[in-house]
Amino acid sequence: MKLLYNQEVIRDVEFDFEQIAIATAQIYQAVFAEEPWNEAGIDENNKAIAIDDLVDNFTPYHTINSVAHKIKSLLSKSTSIVILSATNIPFQLNTQILERVSPPTGEFLCDCKPVSINKRQVYINGFLWASEMPTKDILESRGDFSSSSALQFMHCNNLDINSLFINEMAVAKQFQQSDIGLNLKNILEQDITNRKQTIFANILQNSGAFRLFSEMGGYIISGPGVHDKHDYVLSMRKK
Repeated sequence: MKLLYNQEVIRDVEFDFEQIAIATAQIYQAVFAEEPWNEAGIDENNKAIAIDDLVDNFTPYHTINSVAHKIKSLLSKSTSIVILSATNIPFQLNTQILERVSPPTGEFLCDCKPVSINKRQVYINGFLWASEMPTKDILESRGDFSSSSALQFMHCNNLDINSLFINEMAVAKQFQQSDIGLNLKNILEQDITNRKQTIFANILQNSGAFRLFSEMGGYIISGPGVHDKHDYVLSMRKK
């Protein structure tokens, strides 16, 4: 794991898996509850609902424990890339939700939890992680392959080799106008310089993450229309 602390990159990081996973899951839950993702709660059909449609004690679309479990799994794999951003300044989360409804106990907390990294008390405010996966698995689970560019890629490439899939990238709302997202992307680019792998990302087309991946050379090979999200696209950068 690498840490971007107040815009300085720290590569030798000592941390507690549980602390980091929970704190990062808090940010994840808060960010994706808001626009443009609107993944705050779940309706009776198990579809994501926006903050404006929530009622008291709603069921979260992303629970802190479920997200934390995924993060711990990523941190334990040598082939994963996990880059976190942190600040020494505490900040609040989920103010828009907490002004409207009462969330379930333990979810959508107001205050972000401090974590100890290299014996410093810091607050996670952004993240990026990527996993190594078989190319075929990425295409089958993420793609809606009716476009000519997607079909051409499948025809011309070995789908049994592993590619790198960018799982998630986000920055806490209060810090989205800073350069944190850009710096996370730059650290990723440095890390993958020597990895001769194609990189994929399934991204909301009107998000900052899509713009950053496009700057890395990513281009759309499928979508929009991936999964149940009309504005998601599968993008790829060739090795």
